[in-house]
Amino acid sequence: MINDEAHHCRFTPKKEKGEDQRERSHRMMWARALKQIQDSELLDMVLDFSATPMYLQQQKNMDSTLFPWTITDFPLLESIEAGLVKIPRLPSVDQDESGHDVARRIYENTKVKELKCHGLQNPVRALLHALADGHENEAERVWRKTRDVEPVFIVVANTIANAFELYKYIAGYEGENGWNPGQIPHFSNIRTDGSGPVSTPPTVLVASDIDDPKEYSGKRGQSILDEQIKVHAPELQDTRGARTSFRNILRDMYMSVGKTGELGANIKCVVSVSMLTEGWDCRTVSSVFGYRQFGSSLLCEQVVGRSLRRTEHTLQEDGKLTECYADILGVPFEFMKSRDTPPPRDLTHIYSMPERAEHFHLEFPCVDRYEREITQIGEILLDSDKVGPFGLNDLGIKDIEIEGVIGRGRVLTIEDDSENSALMRLAAICTNNFVSKTTYSNKLSSKHENTHKREIFRQFHKVVVEWWNHEHVRVPLQIIAIDTSNSDSITDMIVEEIFRVTITDELDWDTSLHSILDSFQPSNSTTGIDYRTGKSLCPETTRTEVNRAVCDSQPEAELARILDSHQSIIRWMRNERIGLLIPWYDDRNLRWRKYEPDFLAQGRAENGNLVNLVIEYKGNEDFGAIAKRKYAEDYWIPTVNEMKPWSERITWKYLYITDNKVSHITREINQALKSTGV
Repeated sequence: MINDEAHHCRFTPKKEKGEDQRERSHRMMWARALKQIQDSELLDMVLDFSATPMYLQQQKNMDSTLFPWTITDFPLLESIEAGLVKIPRLPSVDQDESGHDVARRIYENTKVKELKCHGLQNPVRALLHALADGHENEAERVWRKTRDVEPVFIVVANTIANAFELYKYIAGYEGENGWNPGQIPHFSNIRTDGSGPVSTPPTVLVASDIDDPKEYSGKRGQSILDEQIKVHAPELQDTRGARTSFRNILRDMYMSVGKTGELGANIKCVVSVSMLTEGWDCRTVSSVFGYRQFGSSLLCEQVVGRSLRRTEHTLQEDGKLTECYADILGVPFEFMKSRDTPPPRDLTHIYSMPERAEHFHLEFPCVDRYEREITQIGEILLDSDKVGPFGLNDLGIKDIEIEGVIGRGRVLTIEDDSENSALMRLAAICTNNFVSKTTYSNKLSSKHENTHKREIFRQFHKVVVEWWNHEHVRVPLQIIAIDTSNSDSITDMIVEEIFRVTITDELDWDTSLHSILDSFQPSNSTTGIDYRTGKSLCPETTRTEVNRAVCDSQPEAELARILDSHQSIIRWMRNERIGLLIPWYDDRNLRWRKYEPDFLAQGRAENGNLVNLVIEYKGNEDFGAIAKRKYAEDYWIPTVNEMKPWSERITWKYLYITDNKVSHITREINQALKSTGV
């Protein structure tokens, strides 16, 4: 028996690192079936074949280990040198002055990981356009002159939400005000005049497992299907079973991409979630854009491998195959390893104990943001007297060189913005930062939200234009085309300077401040914790639902010991991978962040009432620690204490500890548990 894709069919007694339970169940089922057939003496031999005969590894170790029963291995590098596959071209040089490998690691170098099609942030936007423009130039120069099919552009995203936002940005969508064309014209499913879908839509969005109905369950999955039905199968709209029917159409379309005369022949761009389906036989992929983390070289090779099948095998006059290339951005793939693999660390298993749940279970709210109501917009003006000399050199990434291990290299160019689009984008950034900072939210909560935001944008656009044209200001337009994740990034420097010279009248605020819970996960708890850690300080506990407390320092371990033995503490938890987060605003980087306090403990006050203590231990105070404490004490605690059911029969307090002496810590806990009302 020949067993293809054999990395999905093997027996191991335990779940492997980085493997989900469904993947393990599938491979174990096939392995047991083959074993039973072999034991019945119906099989003389089973030959395993796999392009990736490797174990998955955790994210901190990108190397992947070959299966020990591998007899022979023909590495990708040798396949490339032999001309059996295309030559992948990856970034060899970029000009990000911070030293970050931006074009290889786009996800890691993007500040806010959750993408939005409106105002798609950099470096995602700039690099996506650079690769797409290079793809179109190559299609026009080579493919349309010599072949009867179009080259395919692949986008691989980490989540279904980010894939949907990238799809809407690239291909367009139907919004409240009608059809919105895609921002990459040659991949847009919508006509440029916004009159509706084009006759042969070129872009499609697929889930990681296109045959699994669960991939399209929930509101998000259904929205994805509905959006694509409007474009690819409008005849199915408002018909019974439309989503089920379209899933079948989508599968046929996806599996025939790049094949002349079939349903997917006109598809030029595929946006995928997580990983493209194995067995997808598309030979016309010439560009790959990755927006996800890659935890192992195996994952990198699997994604890159989707683009490496050759379209033709014609020999040149010298008897060699014609060079074929695939351009790759956002995948940190390495042809050859340049470092030794570190030895594996001993890991400690951290897990919830069901037998402790009745007495030591803890729950907490998942606060996503804070909101205030805006009832009136003040006036925003430029203070010309404050505008001093401000200049920046022409920095940022201009060109990206991509090279293969052999063959010709190529340069992708990031185009300069027009003056109008650059200033509009800068005004939009100012507006978002202003709204975010002043309303303690990423969006306005007022019922007049859109009206208010449009007015703020209008005023900021006027300020930005006046500032840009001021005689003391010299900033190249290209400066906003690319932005990396540095805390002192160029765009943030410009925004900070604009805020410095801007006058804003006092706004008429509604004084009520509210916490808004995460819409997908409004609460979390100590149940269902199960992971392994390489941290060495993991003392056993007796009053927590989780078996051990994972600590980063000796003072934290001492604080854990005190909580576990304190007479007034009923139950507690070390907040490590459990999910208690407090939103706070980073004034230096002009953006919202979330931080994890160290502990959550529930005690009983002197009057018998329950008190939940959110505890932070900090040996050295810095800017970030002070800001986090302010938002915990002034925003998170008071808003949660007003929120039902979290405020019923319990009081929340924030305890900030800077002294690691046992007597001091005990005294602070006792003070916090003094008589408290509900």
